[in-house]
Amino acid sequence: PFVMKGSYEVGEKYSIDIQSFDEKTIIKFNYALNNFKDDNISVLNLKLSEMNLTNKVISEIEAITPVVVTIDNGPWSPNIHTIDMLMQQIYDNLEKKYRSFFKEEWNLRSDFHKYNLFEYITILSEKPIARKYKNVSLIGYKIRMNIGSTEVAQKLAKTAIVLGLGEKNSVLGSGFVKYREVGRK
Repeated sequence: PFVMKGSYEVGEKYSIDIQSFDEKTIIKFNYALNNFKDDNISVLNLKLSEMNLTNKVISEIEAITPVVVTIDNGPWSPNIHTIDMLMQQIYDNLEKKYRSFFKEEWNLRSDFHKYNLFEYITILSEKPIARKYKNVSLIGYKIRMNIGSTEVAQKLAKTAIVLGLGEKNSVLGSGFVKYREVGRK
């Protein structure tokens, strides 16, 4: 199994997952990577596959990379903030991503518990995980969330699967999640 040592190792092979709701974006990435030329990096193999989430019922999502969440311009911390504050920030961020991409609205946004989005949330990392960004360290935590069965909960879980959980996903590679379907282990 692959263990990251803090930097890329010469001669090692790495895989990159790129996910998007937009098929044109994936096709552009595929084209760019197929035509990529560099003396230090070689693209050996590309596999383009569709991940259809339409009929899946998501039961759980788990962060593979740290989830970065800020409150009042500072990092969320279990020593300072509540789990409810973390959940609200995650909800607000997912809703913003969903609305931005799909241009779809729903009502009563302020009462996110009504949607049973997170039946529980578990912090998996014992210590915060730092990521460098613009000469500062942003911290995040790996988390696991049990997802509710409501329509809104499922829409937001699928948004997290494709667009990431938390903040700074594309620039830090943060918030990348794996998921579990209802009835699957």
